[in-house]
Amino acid sequence: MNFSQLVDAWGRARKEQARRAFSGLCWAGVLISLTGDPLALPEAQAAPKKPLRRAKASWGKRPLGPKATLPAAPKAVSKVASKVAPKVASKFGPKGRSPATLPRTPDSKPEPEFEPPPAGEVAVQWGSPRPGLGSVKVRAYPSHGSPALGDMHAGSAIALKRDAAKQGGAGCRLWLSALPDGFVCADQLNLRPGYLSSPPPQERATGWQRMRYGVVRSDSAVLSQRPGLSQSGVSEAGYLRGVLRRGDGVTIVREREEHVQIWSRHWLRRTDVTVSVPSPLTPINVQALPIGQRMMLAWVVPPAGETQTRLYLPGGAPSVFLPRYTPIYCSEVRPGPPGHPEQARAVVHLSDDARQILAGKPEAQAAAFEMDAAQLRRVTPAAPPPGLHPDERWVDISLSEQVAVAYQGETPLFAALVSTGAHGATPPGTFWVYRKYVTQTMANLRGAASQYDYREVPHAQFFNGRIGLHAVLWHDQLGHPVSHGCVNMSPATAEQFFSFTKPELPPGWHTVNGDPPTRGAPWLRGTRIVVRK
Repeated sequence: MNFSQLVDAWGRARKEQARRAFSGLCWAGVLISLTGDPLALPEAQAAPKKPLRRAKASWGKRPLGPKATLPAAPKAVSKVASKVAPKVASKFGPKGRSPATLPRTPDSKPEPEFEPPPAGEVAVQWGSPRPGLGSVKVRAYPSHGSPALGDMHAGSAIALKRDAAKQGGAGCRLWLSALPDGFVCADQLNLRPGYLSSPPPQERATGWQRMRYGVVRSDSAVLSQRPGLSQSGVSEAGYLRGVLRRGDGVTIVREREEHVQIWSRHWLRRTDVTVSVPSPLTPINVQALPIGQRMMLAWVVPPAGETQTRLYLPGGAPSVFLPRYTPIYCSEVRPGPPGHPEQARAVVHLSDDARQILAGKPEAQAAAFEMDAAQLRRVTPAAPPPGLHPDERWVDISLSEQVAVAYQGETPLFAALVSTGAHGATPPGTFWVYRKYVTQTMANLRGAASQYDYREVPHAQFFNGRIGLHAVLWHDQLGHPVSHGCVNMSPATAEQFFSFTKPELPPGWHTVNGDPPTRGAPWLRGTRIVVRK
């Protein structure tokens, strides 16, 4: 080989070396553009080949299609890439940041950072049902199959722990911890941060104030689609039949001169319905009375349809009249002659309210009066139920006196007139509050002889199946047993007993389910209800 041949061989070797170096740099550029991370070049080469979609790079003169793959890279690529990658990262990477910390998911949003709450405040999330959901259950455990502790309705919001959450599964991606207990599916809620002391607008038990309630007084009352139609054409209207009977109950949402519209949007003649006004009676604070008169408390309750009761001075002379529901004190009940218990007489004394009613009359200063004992409803002593703790709350309901008393241990706190079931429909016994509602629909079973459909009944709490305590809006006959079995109360009385009993309804909850008094979570243990003859 002559000198010229040696020069040609040396030139060809240098060209081949330059070609290989250029090929390695091209591979480095391609892999950098694919991975987005210069330090991932060795990993990218070692990883199995994957289809490249929508790639814009090319290898040689052959374009990459949607399912094309790159041919195997030369071994020299890893050496070139390991030298080139640190230089590329130091020149084009973020200033002051190690390439190893470059984000792999640039579209991910950072977690919100909340400011610490002010002193004494509890930071929470307020959750309300998403549009289209009428109610949302609060579960005992993070599962749709677990028991319900209660629920919430649209237009309200419940408190949720801000940071506590559990990953969900089928049917719910994330479960949030409710206050004071339970779990709610986050998929069903709209959330907003806030403080426990400043809740958003909550559901209130005032819907009944926009409506009126009545009882059918005709033997037959025909429902119609429009006012004035003589033919019904209605087979069912909510929980009611198309033709109502005497004693059936309705919720009135609209009134005209000759007709009323009920909840189901059907019409009745006004003359077929007696529209009622709820009783304004409020409970009496027993502890505010003189000590010697606390268990002498009584109310004047004349016969149904009458509005006042006659009182007699000693000796039997007629004296004065007191209006219905006037509180007085009873010191003695004298039984009637043998075989005539209806002639029993009660010795009573005027209360401050009674003296104000009789102000200006000389009889107002009398020390005592006599009256028909059958027109008196008294607070009578009751023994605590067995197993009661010294400071435990409970409610005593006397069927014979039609009086409910709230106790704490052996101490009576407040008392009120009630109306229990007619014809023994309220059975005696010891029970406990197992469910409470802010408002509830009171309706009989379809097909029952007596039908009623009362909506938005406030402060209902059940203790014996379908029997419970609740406000009565369709009659004002407290002191007389006229209900279908429940213990009817005035709206003010029902609200006070609702606040007194447990389980306590958390803010924003529509319903809460109670446990027996001797087991379960302490805050869910229901108050004992004693019904006695």
